Amino acid sequence: MTIIIRFLTTLFPILMFFGSSGQVRVLFDASKAEMASNADWVIDADKHNLSGGESNPQAIPSPAQSGVTSSTSETYWDGGISAWGIECVKHGMKVETLPASGKITWGDTANNAQDLSRYDIFIVDEPNAQFSTSEKSAIIEFVKNGGGLMMVADHDGSDRDNDGWDSPHSWNDLMSSNKVQKNPFGINFNLVNLTETSSKLAGLATNDTILHGTQGNVKSFAYHNGTTINIDTSANKTAEAVLYSSSGSGFKSAMVARAHYGKGRIVAIGDSSPTDDGTGDSGDKLYDGWDEASDGTLLVNATLWLAGNTTVTRIHEASLAKPEIRLFPNPAQSCLNISGLSMPFRYTILNQEGKIMQEDFCREGVINMNLSINGLYIIKIYTEEYVFAKTFLFQPR
Repeated sequence: MTIIIRFLTTLFPILMFFGSSGQVRVLFDASKAEMASNADWVIDADKHNLSGGESNPQAIPSPAQSGVTSSTSETYWDGGISAWGIECVKHGMKVETLPASGKITWGDTANNAQDLSRYDIFIVDEPNAQFSTSEKSAIIEFVKNGGGLMMVADHDGSDRDNDGWDSPHSWNDLMSSNKVQKNPFGINFNLVNLTETSSKLAGLATNDTILHGTQGNVKSFAYHNGTTINIDTSANKTAEAVLYSSSGSGFKSAMVARAHYGKGRIVAIGDSSPTDDGTGDSGDKLYDGWDEASDGTLLVNATLWLAGNTTVTRIHEASLAKPEIRLFPNPAQSCLNISGLSMPFRYTILNQEGKIMQEDFCREGVINMNLSINGLYIIKIYTEEYVFAKTFLFQPR
């Protein structure tokens, strides 16, 4: 009884925290060949077994992000943009990766545990493949309903996997050929190749949170073979430049741009080099752009700006009654069965001190235990509308 009371006392503040909906959820895409050739635009990959030995990132970074502190370095995770992921966590966000086999969907939580409606920010860093018609609609609807989209491109001809598509063409195709709205964001990537460090900031307000945010003031931004951005205010009157190339002005040749669309926000950047932290897949040639100029500062400020509206619509939320779920067997030995929920769903298992011991997606209602110490645990189950917390006893044979 004493151990149960101690456990519940420890658990109470955890339940209070996770019971709120305030934590910003960030999904980094890895489904569009972001790992091809010398790119490694993933926050963490435990395996490097895709074609050519490329990174094969899992959905949940490891070690657990609960272990990230203010002094945690980018090498806590293994990825070319791990610094970006770590900074998100340091700012109170929850990060995940959409793996190479993942699907970009909107409103399909019954079949996709990582449906965009579950997230507040979607970061796509240099997509090297064409978006399908349904994926284009999903991304646009995500933004329209309150999501924040980070669109990172690269220079013309940067087709790393030789499939005929590079990132500026992929993004422009999404804008020009979709079933929702032509050029909804008012942004178009030029087909150029630019290397330049520019300090030509747009004439935004002195309290603008991308150029002058909590991460610091942006003084310059460095491109190493990137492309520029043109803005079309006739398509989206909110589109505007944030930082220009040395020859850019007005609506032409921005290096960083942004817009609002529906309830959501968009940031566009024409080069992936600023996101590269120089660490990751040992088989790739990576360079530290994150710490060059004000690159990392701008990227964090921009991510926080995207998080300014965290009202992503919950699909059919009002029409769903809170389900009753059951865990069995309890005590659990090698596996834990869960009934009463639509699959798939995300879960975390915490010990008596509130430390995350296991987290993943459950797709068939059975969770294989990867625990080593018997005792009481709590499982937290995340569905589209609710967060459930239940205790169970782990007693291996």
